[in-house]
Amino acid sequence: MQTLEALRILRTKLAAIDQEHDAEFALQDSEREAIDAKAEAQALSAIFDFLKECKITLPDSLLRIFRRYLRTSKHEIPVIRHKARARRHSLGR
Repeated sequence: MQTLEALRILRTKLAAIDQEHDAEFALQDSEREAIDAKAEAQALSAIFDFLKECKITLPDSLLRIFRRYLRTSKHEIPVIRHKARARRHSLGR
């Protein structure tokens, strides 16, 4: 993939993440931390995908950060588990 095309896609993804983030705040301001964490994880994931698509070699330290915060063995974003826990906690379960 061409770097400029990948950058355009990244810019579009980040704009969509920001719009979704703002829309979630409008509906659920009480879950601010979970909503922020979800948007941050989505943005990091989009950046990771951009770097991977452009075949940009990442230093090991940056790869560890991406793997730790974005990817698990099942390619699950850890923040989703956190959001589910926060929701259960707020419901008193």
